[in-house]
Amino acid sequence: MAEYFSSIFNPEIYAEWNDGKQLIQFKGFARLNQYDNEQTHADVREFYYQHVFKNWEISLGAKKIYWGFTESNHLVNVINQDDFLEGNDIENKLGQPMLH
Repeated sequence: MAEYFSSIFNPEIYAEWNDGKQLIQFKGFARLNQYDNEQTHADVREFYYQHVFKNWEISLGAKKIYWGFTESNHLVNVINQDDFLEGNDIENKLGQPMLH
């Protein structure tokens, strides 16, 4: 019986201030694979600053946006980058740099 080590780390940091009108959010991803160096990697899934005004909000940074005809399946997701290192599953997405 062979032993095999693979581990995933998903850190998240969320900070808000000014009664929730300003926030910073960070979501990272890291995989450590004992035998496959191509799968060992780390990246930033989301990292953005958001300011909420009275009638609108603005976000700056790397963020995931989901929209489409069938939101529960994300069938029309042309904004977010695919994370091909994690496979072709429709949930494996990277944040897209944007001003939103």
